[in-house]
Amino acid sequence: MGVFIDTSYFFARLVAGDQWYESATKASPPELAVTSSLVIHETISLLQWIRSRPGVRILYPDAVLQAEARDQFARWGAGGSNAAGFEILERGG
Repeated sequence: MGVFIDTSYFFARLVAGDQWYESATKASPPELAVTSSLVIHETISLLQWIRSRPGVRILYPDAVLQAEARDQFARWGAGGSNAAGFEILERGG
């Protein structure tokens, strides 16, 4: 039997400020995870709402930042977006 993953899991996994972020990132992905297109759409809608909030600035990585993120990944094993996030913060975010 699989585990159904809903928006609250995806959100907690993606948003460091969420109360369940730490637990979600420590959880091992199940062998069989199931979700629905409705959950994916709901998650995307929620993230788009966050994007529209005052104080949220979205930066688009250039080739240099992506190369630096690959170096971070090689050093620390951080995921691609996390490694890019580290580099963005080091640049003064």
